[in-house]
Amino acid sequence: MWRPTLRWLLPLFLALTSVLPAGSVFAAPDRQGGGRRFTGRVWVTTNPDDFDNLDETTFTLGVEAIYAGIALWWESPEGVDAEVPVEIEFVAPTGRPWRDTEWYDDDQLTITDDVTEDSLARKGLVLAQADPAKVEGEWAVRFTVEGKQVTVYSFNLVSGDNPATVGEFDVEGAVSDAGYEFLSAGTDDGQDKNGDTFTIAWLAMSAISRDLQDKRLIQQVYDGLGILNKGFPDVDIYQVALDYNQQIALVYFAMRDGWERYSAGQIKESDFWKRYASFAIYDKNQKRFLSEEEQKDFQNKSFKGSGTGNKGTGTGTGGNAPVSPIDLGKSGGKRSNPSVGSVRLEASALAVDADPTESVTLTATVIGSNNRPLANTEVTFAVSGSAGGRVRPTSTTTDATGVAEVIYTPGRDEGSANITASAGGKQATVTIQVGGGGSDNPEDATVAFLENQGYTVHGVEFFDDNEALPVVVMDAVTPDLNEEHLTQVIWGWLALDNNYKQAEYLTTALLYDRFIIFWSTDTAGFEAWAIDESLDADTFFNEHVENRVFDTTTNEEVRSDDFWNKRFAP
Repeated sequence: MWRPTLRWLLPLFLALTSVLPAGSVFAAPDRQGGGRRFTGRVWVTTNPDDFDNLDETTFTLGVEAIYAGIALWWESPEGVDAEVPVEIEFVAPTGRPWRDTEWYDDDQLTITDDVTEDSLARKGLVLAQADPAKVEGEWAVRFTVEGKQVTVYSFNLVSGDNPATVGEFDVEGAVSDAGYEFLSAGTDDGQDKNGDTFTIAWLAMSAISRDLQDKRLIQQVYDGLGILNKGFPDVDIYQVALDYNQQIALVYFAMRDGWERYSAGQIKESDFWKRYASFAIYDKNQKRFLSEEEQKDFQNKSFKGSGTGNKGTGTGTGGNAPVSPIDLGKSGGKRSNPSVGSVRLEASALAVDADPTESVTLTATVIGSNNRPLANTEVTFAVSGSAGGRVRPTSTTTDATGVAEVIYTPGRDEGSANITASAGGKQATVTIQVGGGGSDNPEDATVAFLENQGYTVHGVEFFDDNEALPVVVMDAVTPDLNEEHLTQVIWGWLALDNNYKQAEYLTTALLYDRFIIFWSTDTAGFEAWAIDESLDADTFFNEHVENRVFDTTTNEEVRSDDFWNKRFAP
């Protein structure tokens, strides 16, 4: 789709801002530590003193508090200490910063060669008296060091029972109790070649044996089917995937009604496998099931002709194409990865020279909705920001521990590089300073913050080249005047307010087809509503917000009411 350039679009809106006063250029404070490079990690937990469970990113409503923490240390031994100020900001699903917070430590930490108690900064989000309607959903945590954003982390607050369980049944616990290594589990919808839909529940475990004749292996399959039947009693198909090695997964399918008849003793084992179950081999590297000939060849080479007693070794599930837990969504499922709860991204260094021989290792950890690392999940990486650079590879899959690693290589341009990791609709972003002073760039921090919320951001410009009048331009998530649209507007204002400290007016510009939708507010009014809470929502939106819409094909303003009433169809 054609997009007009920012510098062509923005003059359309100058009439609104021509009388606004001028401002000064925003500048972040200089780094301490004489240019030494530090690295670290961030986390979210319900127990600030528990460092053994730092992968939790999904919490249930009812917890009294959630703590976000950051730890920093020198990338290479320096033999010196540096005290630096930090800030941890919680942003609610509505896009508003959450005021009810308290420091567990304080707003400074000491960077040393080793991690000590002084190297930590933790801040608590108090939820004991919170309205569930205002806190349920995805939160963002913004971590700032010496006035500069270093990363944005996200977590989810959900209603209902602990997501690690299904109803009253703990799937992962049942797998562990049976003596197997749990990898992942979930449900999905699929469609067969005739267009008929079906539901499937899948369970992935590490194979207990590499010998197909080993009775323990088929027992593991039966145990897995039994666990799926208890956890997901209403689906059509069960699937047990046994992770054989880095390339191969052994995948067993069973119709639910057939499994229930067999487990109740109503049919023989041979009838169960012949009529209701099947077996297939999945190549994770090629992301496909082996053909019947390839499967026989693999079995002959790898298992020396062994078998499971399953005389029907087709790759179907009662006539339906098999669905892989490793690649759900590409072989029948409707979602690319239904189990991703969040993504965490860490960098081996947060500052590098503007030298293509430098490199930074980026480690993405994908967490499932059950708060466990999610294996065999595709993760894509992208680079934005003034410094540029590249990541290799741009797409990879997580290992058994839910981890995917790539390498970032800077170019020769100084500035900031925002690296975003995406998996299953979730994102995480980390900012790396390239050369001197790169992370002082407020545009990079603004873009990183909004990209971490899943928005497509085109950049930040200024009305009339006035630094006090920043405008962030994004693709509209929806043209409808609804909560989703206004939430995007508020996120844009918040990002500008966070990073352009001299801004007097904040503008979010949203592109939709041939239209550009401007939402502007004065900074004082926005902070009074969103931060100080001294203004109610009605007063803020009626007295401090202006909305204007332009048609970029005619260079003319259109009536906002007409636009929202759909009189200007694209």
